[in-house]
Amino acid sequence: MATTITKRSIYVGPAESGECQPLQLEGICAEAGILPGMLVQQAAANAGLEINDTAAITSFNKPVLIANRNELMSRNVDEAWTLNDNMQSLKPRSGEFFNVMVASGNNITELGTGLTLDGAGKLTIADNDGTVPVLFHADEIVNVTADALVRVYRA
Repeated sequence: MATTITKRSIYVGPAESGECQPLQLEGICAEAGILPGMLVQQAAANAGLEINDTAAITSFNKPVLIANRNELMSRNVDEAWTLNDNMQSLKPRSGEFFNVMVASGNNITELGTGLTLDGAGKLTIADNDGTVPVLFHADEIVNVTADALVRVYRA
């Protein structure tokens, strides 16, 4: 089955060569509609993983987790996780590249553009005034006209 998002993986790899693997965190999928590349968080009472709905202004010092595609079931990046499945998320480190969901309406016009959380599990262009944390930097120039995976690296 061909993907409609135009990317085929979430983890792109490290900046250097070698057999590096991403840090993973597993948990039960606690919310419907989680697509690979969305930002997720631990649900209350450790009930699994849910869409990260934290407002950017309050997301300083919170762990960053990215929903991976369901590799165990050989799913594509455009197939949402099934509720109560054992879900894999990735914890990005410096020097690693990922394809992460960026919300529609973001026009990334230069490499290194700072991106932050939009409160719905996606990234959006961050204000440059220091009021929100820059979680990632864009590694692609793209006008996001519909939610799409964009190659990024950890800030």
